[in-house]
Amino acid sequence: MLAGSISIQVDSGAAQTITVGTSSNTLSTLADAINDTANIGVKASVVQNADDSYSLQLESNTAGSAGSLGSDFQHSRYHQTPALPL
Repeated sequence: MLAGSISIQVDSGAAQTITVGTSSNTLSTLADAINDTANIGVKASVVQNADDSYSLQLESNTAGSAGSLGSDFQHSRYHQTPALPL
């Protein structure tokens, strides 16, 4: 099982970190944890891809360039900092 954390930052606001433990590490529980975080500035959804796999989708609550997202995901296998342009 995987466990780790994801930090989400909207524009120049403070990054907020969500930690996922080994007992609750599905995309659905991660989306719920993000959505339950007050003032995080994003909506998280689980979407089904064309190949029947699933992905986590983050949507900023702020339109335009002020709603640009940054994220940093860490767990024991790798560390990734993707850019998420809107």
